Amino acid sequence: MTRGPGTGAKISVHASGQIHMRLEARDLQRLAAPLVLGGGRWLHAFELRFLLSPETYVPYPEKMKAKQRAFLIDVPDQHVLLLNLLVATAASAVDEPLPSELLPAAQPLWRVLLRDGRPVLLTGRIVPMDQQNQDEIAFIRHELNPRATLSEALKKAPYVEVQRIVWSPEGGNVILVVPMGKEAVREPSLSLPAVDDLREVSVTGPGSSIKIAAPDGSIVASISLSGCSTKLCLRKNESVRVPLGVLTLSVYCSKLISGKKFSKAAEHLSGAPTINGVQPKNWEYRIYASFDGGSLTIQVCPLSSALRNANLAQPMVGVTASEEIVIVAPIGGIVLSAGIGAAESTASFDMALLLREQ
Repeated sequence: MTRGPGTGAKISVHASGQIHMRLEARDLQRLAAPLVLGGGRWLHAFELRFLLSPETYVPYPEKMKAKQRAFLIDVPDQHVLLLNLLVATAASAVDEPLPSELLPAAQPLWRVLLRDGRPVLLTGRIVPMDQQNQDEIAFIRHELNPRATLSEALKKAPYVEVQRIVWSPEGGNVILVVPMGKEAVREPSLSLPAVDDLREVSVTGPGSSIKIAAPDGSIVASISLSGCSTKLCLRKNESVRVPLGVLTLSVYCSKLISGKKFSKAAEHLSGAPTINGVQPKNWEYRIYASFDGGSLTIQVCPLSSALRNANLAQPMVGVTASEEIVIVAPIGGIVLSAGIGAAESTASFDMALLLREQ
């Protein structure tokens, strides 16, 4: 298995307080081809590997709907739970035997038939923890150490889970699932006093644009972000507002059908800011568009990241190993509306920068 400095984190926080982070290599966009097992009878799609370790937060039990099924698997200390998803290469009986490569430990947990008659099988097995898995836990929890910064204190400890995709010729696609502890959460605290230790920072916000299509495929609007560059000084523990440009929503009124509502899945607008020559990884703004029959409205969700030299292939000048620069953009998110009578709407696109100790 491989890992390297080109790794970023995507974090989602559920309403229940459960936090999921997904770590992705910059060049890994999809799973590799499945391995062939069982003498050619099975394709191994991926393996979910749950790497449990001491002093981690415990997941909250979720309410289940009637007739839903769940598996409760007891994993002893210093052991690993492996779940393997298999797809048969040809239509066969439901009782197709397990591939020998997973025997004797694997047990079938779930089966289903595809429309073409091929069975899909989920197997589970528990194996002793080895050094390679211990190294993965140490790397994710204590070396890479991604963190979620909470906007407000939670009433109970959140469940934090990191997912990392790796690959090897022997094991194929492996999704490492690593429960985290208190090291993965930064709770809000009292503001620290600003320190008179000024650091010069150069910031560049690139220009970018996308088109918005209606359900019938016609282009009904465009969204553009103008770019700009600036230099400023950061004072430690003091947040600074930095302009990245102007966001413009332009609506092509003749293409919209009055009274015909629609909503779009998230569109993605590129435009990662550059701070002292460094950019956050996996940085694309999510934009949701909807038409109420008269006006088109877009909502731009804010992104956040913490830039640390330990996680960067190219270190930032002027930032020590114990410091990080936290970036949030656009501040507070942006909502714009335009339509018949007002075909264009604009808003300032600003970013917050904060230099602080990790």
